[in-house]
Amino acid sequence: MIQNEEELWLSTAALPRIEEMGFITAPMDFIHADRVLDFHVFIYVTKGEITVTEKETDYRIGPGEALFLKAGIRHYGKKKILAGTAWFYIHFRLEQESRYGEFVPSSRPAFHEGCREALCQALLPKTLQNLSGTQAESRLLELWNVCKNSDPFRNFTLNYLLYGFLRECVLLRFHDLLKEMSLADQIALYLERHACERFSSRKLEKEFFLSYKYLASVFKKEKGMSVGEYHTRIRVQRACGMLRGTSMRISEVSEEVGYPDPLYFSRVFRQIMGMGPREWRRKIPFQN
Repeated sequence: MIQNEEELWLSTAALPRIEEMGFITAPMDFIHADRVLDFHVFIYVTKGEITVTEKETDYRIGPGEALFLKAGIRHYGKKKILAGTAWFYIHFRLEQESRYGEFVPSSRPAFHEGCREALCQALLPKTLQNLSGTQAESRLLELWNVCKNSDPFRNFTLNYLLYGFLRECVLLRFHDLLKEMSLADQIALYLERHACERFSSRKLEKEFFLSYKYLASVFKKEKGMSVGEYHTRIRVQRACGMLRGTSMRISEVSEEVGYPDPLYFSRVFRQIMGMGPREWRRKIPFQN
């Protein structure tokens, strides 16, 4: 995988490690220090404006905005930061597990056994706008409250809370990406969210305010399969996870993924996987 030098990646395989967190209100005008650090820096401005340059890129962050600065890369100030400017900062370290590949949003499920979605990494946004009032800000304030208290066991929770905060930052990045998704990807995301419900073309029309004929045409052209087939594959994929990871009976799995009739579920499962759910459950533990 090719990565930009300034990018930060959050791994699902290890917790981040917090070094320090603080809140500062500048007592006088100053220019940001010229430095290269061996840890990453997160800055969230609550009042005023901070200007900082990383490598050759200038960043200006105001109230409700945030910036990630990467370890090992020079950053410095060019303009004065005025007295009264207030901001949170976090110094932290990350596990970089680039061999896993980038996180794939759930709107593009992998229709095969052995999917390693749990072993991946996600790109953190370089900057964040409109952070105020979001779940990410709530997680940040929760982290700050724990940092401030004198609980001798607080270190057991700090890295966990930091991971939760960084996860919310990742979700904000994907929220912005979803706005740019194609119609077919939006349909796929809808089907993923409603995977265990009976498929309804009328509900799809109400969701997108377009005729089902048009939606189906656009979807098949881009995805190479019908909307109904895609929905069925998602349900079968979920059933595979239950068969592999639980001791639920076939009828229970069938009910859980939206098939009240286990015999019909078994026929559908066989069409997709090439064998019935009972046979698949016996064989899959021995497959790579």
